Amino acid sequence: MLELTNDIIIHLDAPTMVAEQFKQVPIQGWIVCHAVIQKVWISVENEGIRDYELKLVERPDVVEAYPSHSQVKGFIGIVPTNSLNSQSITFFFNVDGKILSHTFHLEEQESSPTLPFLKSINSQLYADDVAQKRTRLESTPVHINLEITNRCNLSCPTCARNYWDKEKNQIGDMDTTIIDLLSPYLERASFVGLLGYGESLLSGNFKSIVSQVIKFNPTIAMFNNGTTLGRKYVDFILDAGISGLIISIDGTDEETVRQTRTASLATILKNVNYLRQRSLERDIKTPQLSLSFTASQRNIEQLIQLVDLAKENGFLEIHIGFAKIFHPSLVAESLFLDQERAIQKFLQAKEYGEKQGIKVNIPPPFNSSVVCHQPFELFMVKWNGSVRLCCSTAIESDQALNINTGNLKELSLDELWNGELAQSVRSGLLGLGKMDKVCAKCPYTGCILERYIRIL
Repeated sequence: MLELTNDIIIHLDAPTMVAEQFKQVPIQGWIVCHAVIQKVWISVENEGIRDYELKLVERPDVVEAYPSHSQVKGFIGIVPTNSLNSQSITFFFNVDGKILSHTFHLEEQESSPTLPFLKSINSQLYADDVAQKRTRLESTPVHINLEITNRCNLSCPTCARNYWDKEKNQIGDMDTTIIDLLSPYLERASFVGLLGYGESLLSGNFKSIVSQVIKFNPTIAMFNNGTTLGRKYVDFILDAGISGLIISIDGTDEETVRQTRTASLATILKNVNYLRQRSLERDIKTPQLSLSFTASQRNIEQLIQLVDLAKENGFLEIHIGFAKIFHPSLVAESLFLDQERAIQKFLQAKEYGEKQGIKVNIPPPFNSSVVCHQPFELFMVKWNGSVRLCCSTAIESDQALNINTGNLKELSLDELWNGELAQSVRSGLLGLGKMDKVCAKCPYTGCILERYIRIL
């Protein structure tokens, strides 16, 4: 902390040092005074020396500490590591029209809280992007989904894999170069999801990719069908600190699960409980277990039993969704054709779940509009480096079913995240421009039968 004058105090929270192993440097601090704080900036060496203006934010914690000062502002920003001197940073302050400056000399230390600051600042920038309704975002994705593979060992009747164009959707595995290309965004992402049109554990690269991702210290959750969650990977999952597992179970008896998932319920539950057992034996926290349930005419009557199954097997939460209809034969099973019964069963399950200590998340009301935030916060990365700004039907098809902005191997991260298509999509969702045709027909913007019908 430094007192520039008798009534101006500035403090730098981060960086305490420039960590060379990261591609970006978080800048966060605050200034208190009795005059108007108009601007805070630093000079960075990036394609020639230029000014980088820091964003002014509120700091209630500092206000409490300095109640006698009329002006309290925080400042935040993220700059490329190679644009800074690793030993010092000079800040410039426009305070009531007067330009002040100070150089902070950074200390060498063994560890640095760089990643937590990067994630915290990026989350603040995201909140400001949302509040200001920006289409070109200052934040980078707070949430990144990785499709480590699109291989699967099951053949669920409702899955797009049974109907997609096999030439357009080649089977493959993500390699570690994708993580290298993503690293500037992984540094800033708070959450990483391991999901897609395949089972992550079927990839021979699973361990190497997860080992890379955990270096960036995000919260990690993984979707799994329960059948691949065996002894081979359980200890690695616990050691990696994966904090959430979402297991797909679409029934409460063997016959229903074989019909809906082509899987054995007994095998799924055996694997889940082996994970729980190993976490107890090793005194490692069990990942939070959630259950994903695709509701249909075939299994809607089993929701109450599903709550009991969840409680008996360590699940804390149930997510209920509708299947997308990729083939005409699937229309008859849709609950859009029996909405009254579906609503009744959803509400019963939610109420029963509250009594049993299980959170039951039900779908939005039928025929309602839904607010979609995904293009403002999400990077969905396919196994081959193809990037979507949403996770809706993330496959290749003749008709566009998702927001595909390009490939990591061909375009820069900023081109993929803030390119013309991305900004146009956001503009439509904000009501500032025409709604993109993909968004206008997407079930994530409207809970309508026609939007769930996506014939391949």
